[in-house]
Amino acid sequence: MDIYIIFFTLLAIVSVANQQSKNVGRYIIALFLFILIGCRDNMVGPDTESYIDYFLQLSQCSLMNLKNDSIFIKEPLFALYTWCLCFVSSEYWFYLLVSSIFPVVAIYRTLKIYNKSGVDNFISILTLFVLGIASFFMSGMRQTMAMSIVLYAYPTFCNRENIKFIIFVVIASLFHNSAILFLLCYVARYMTLDYKNLVYVIVAAFMGTVVSQGDIQHYVSLIFSDRFSIYGDYHTETLSYSGFFIQLFLFSFCYAFRNNLKDNESHVIMNIVTFGLIFQAFSTVLAEMFRLSMYFSLFYIILIPRAINCNTKFRSMLKIAFVSIFLVYLFFISSTYLPNFKSALI
Repeated sequence: MDIYIIFFTLLAIVSVANQQSKNVGRYIIALFLFILIGCRDNMVGPDTESYIDYFLQLSQCSLMNLKNDSIFIKEPLFALYTWCLCFVSSEYWFYLLVSSIFPVVAIYRTLKIYNKSGVDNFISILTLFVLGIASFFMSGMRQTMAMSIVLYAYPTFCNRENIKFIIFVVIASLFHNSAILFLLCYVARYMTLDYKNLVYVIVAAFMGTVVSQGDIQHYVSLIFSDRFSIYGDYHTETLSYSGFFIQLFLFSFCYAFRNNLKDNESHVIMNIVTFGLIFQAFSTVLAEMFRLSMYFSLFYIILIPRAINCNTKFRSMLKIAFVSIFLVYLFFISSTYLPNFKSALI
């Protein structure tokens, strides 16, 4: 817990220090995420050890045998990436360290492009933790890479560089095939931002209470094989109910100020996070639906600072309120999203 206290305290001080703090704050965030994700011990995160085992397994694997690997068949780029790193070093810490570059670069670039101040960066990174995405980055390596590529590619979507964006999404899906779902952002581009968004969420929430786990697993398996067939058995409801209400709170706040978010890009992001809330609604039946939700809820790190900044009358008060609420939630209500950190290097 100490590492989080030090980080958030330092970032808070830097964020309000001076006009250049947005640059310094980004460096601090990048360094912290690099340490947190890349320098973690093999016991940090429920999936970390299985990825390390896979890395060690591929270190003894030839190229011919790699072609028969089950992960290579479904997500060849991740398997090939892991196999290539084995030639550089067989130490698992090296594998984690290099892999952390994906989310670090994607988050840094996003903050640089879309945020205007150090406080905005502070709110964005708090949002990343409150949504549980930061803690997921310390566990689900394949999807973390896929999400990072999608986030990195988002500016090409905004610039309507469609071929480039689709290539990025296809590459992401070769790391984790669920990334192909982010092509729904093209639907988000042409959706109108109005009361229908709320209707979609309400219907999804209702369906989440009446649809059985078996039905959800069946429909998801049509796209992603049996990837999510066992997840609902061992993940806690923390990732479903609390995740839904957190997203609902963030969505409701942004929706309340939708008329102040006058630019079309903000409206598109609102529609994107609507998809995230819809997927999260079904996680009350199958907990791992939150994994699909994260491709879309990730964009709250852009949307929340924008929604706050568009309210010029109460901007400062809202920033203080959000920072306070997020910190209280993380440290006193749900420390699940602040995993106990142990380092393999430090």
